[in-house]
Amino acid sequence: MSKQKKYEHQQSIVYFMVSCGITAGIVFGLHVVADGDFFKFKMPKFNISLPSFSDVKKNSVSSVKTDNIEYADPWLTLEDVFKNKQSTILLIDMRSEEDYKKNSYRRSSHVYFPYGHSPQDEKEFVKKVKEIQKGKVIVLLPYSGMSTSGEEAYHVLNKAGMKNVRVMKIGWNEMFNLPHLWVPENQWEKFDVQAYINN
Repeated sequence: MSKQKKYEHQQSIVYFMVSCGITAGIVFGLHVVADGDFFKFKMPKFNISLPSFSDVKKNSVSSVKTDNIEYADPWLTLEDVFKNKQSTILLIDMRSEEDYKKNSYRRSSHVYFPYGHSPQDEKEFVKKVKEIQKGKVIVLLPYSGMSTSGEEAYHVLNKAGMKNVRVMKIGWNEMFNLPHLWVPENQWEKFDVQAYINN
């Protein structure tokens, strides 16, 4: 990875962290309650369940289970898809066809899962996934880890009887633009996301 790219990635991470800090400051600020000459801070209660990657299952997808949804580790998944000729993973890019054609991972398949999907959309999605699954572990790649489309598609496939399904823990946006969030630090110097991309 060139120094310029590394700098741009680091800058993106800084911006991301600053925006998180500002958001957290606003949230905590809203919970400040004046009490005479003192300020008491009421800690807001967050119901966030994050997977512990120390509990990762040692399998080809290296997944963690949270809230009845299994998530795939992005680094280990791509390593398997690109370096294992006998890979049992089917990486499904759920973005629009237009976005998929602009940039996508080589060795990924495209099956669109629309926002605001109808029962008919769900049937079409299940049908297309079943046509290409061929006994492989399905890993769903949504636009972003912040969206819920991956989880929604996971439940649709599960409801249709497909149990060998995972959701990528982060989405395309983070994987393409912020590799420092998911690529191991000892791989930063030599990692080049463009080597994995069709464009």
